[in-house]
Amino acid sequence: MAETAPGRNAPCWCGSGRKYKRCHLDADVKAAAERSTPLVPRARDIFEIRESILTPNQPRSGEIRRNRR
Repeated sequence: MAETAPGRNAPCWCGSGRKYKRCHLDADVKAAAERSTPLVPRARDIFEIRESILTPNQPRSGEIRRNRR
């Protein structure tokens, strides 16, 4: 059975007697955001980092032609 989050104005699940929005809502939202972020970098990020390290900044072919004239 799936757990459902309490409503904003419902009593907090911790038993403090306070409303959920005043007690644990912010902490639960932050925890959910941390769980949803990927732990490993995307392949594109790895490729960009690798390319920036391995290849020096070279002028583009159009820039080479302009400099030769």
